[in-house]
Amino acid sequence: METIIKKTLSELPPKCRVVFTLSRMEGKKNQEIADLLGMSINTVKKQKQKALELLRLRLTPELLSFLLILPAL
Repeated sequence: METIIKKTLSELPPKCRVVFTLSRMEGKKNQEIADLLGMSINTVKKQKQKALELLRLRLTPELLSFLLILPAL
């Protein structure tokens, strides 16, 4: 499962991958990500949305659910 998730994340466009990783894996808030990457908060939101859309297309519902609850574990 971890291998599939890592592979799928590596296939995301670079901005999406960085924003998604900072958000979901490191638990950073949108403003923190925007400040860290020097982008607007709206860009962060759009990149997160794009990443989720791409992940929904590529992962099974079970793997997507696991990935989205991962920071809570």
